Amino acid sequence: MKRKPEKEIVQATPNGAACRGFLRRAAFSGRQPLPAPCRESPTRQTASRLRAMRAFTLTEVVIATFILSMGVVAVVGFLGWLIRSNIFTRGTAAATLYGQQAVERALTSEYQDMTCGHDRVSGYDRDWVIVSSNGMKSVVVTVSWKNLDGRTHSLVVRSGLAP
Repeated sequence: MKRKPEKEIVQATPNGAACRGFLRRAAFSGRQPLPAPCRESPTRQTASRLRAMRAFTLTEVVIATFILSMGVVAVVGFLGWLIRSNIFTRGTAAATLYGQQAVERALTSEYQDMTCGHDRVSGYDRDWVIVSSNGMKSVVVTVSWKNLDGRTHSLVVRSGLAP
């Protein structure tokens, strides 16, 4: 079987130089395939561009992944601390409010009728004690509660009242 001769094509490059290439007839059809793009010989600029476009090595990818994962672990740890701190702050704010309410209730009662007491409000235990000294009465309210982690916390609110 005799081979058909190849046709030579000349393509112009963007800088005006001619590029020679050959087209072969496709064996499975009567059409000719499209010519491959004409490539220039590498110049200094092209070589420096190719060096600048190199891919990352496996070592660089592993190191970058390790550094990124350490950052993610640090952020997750910080978020856990932030959530615990927020829960404690909410508990302290609620305990302060309940303590102030108990002080106000004791102070609005008659001076002679002030008594000690205990109650429980929304998971917070309030104990108040009336202390008399030098003709003055003072109210000491201790509010205690448990956090979600099971630790018990307490807060003391004090106020005085003259007769």
